[in-house]
Amino acid sequence: MGTPNKAIQTIKLNSLVYPDSCKAVYKNGIMQLHMRKQSTDQAYHPVDIRFL
Repeated sequence: MGTPNKAIQTIKLNSLVYPDSCKAVYKNGIMQLHMRKQSTDQAYHPVDIRFL
């Protein structure tokens, strides 16, 4: 599974999120990402998700 040729895909969100709150669930061919919104005065922090 994953992206073709193990390519990296970046998705930009409309709101900042708390990196430690991010969880991913893959079920029935659909990946759901759950994360808590962060106030706009917080700094940006990238989160890497690996497909295994």
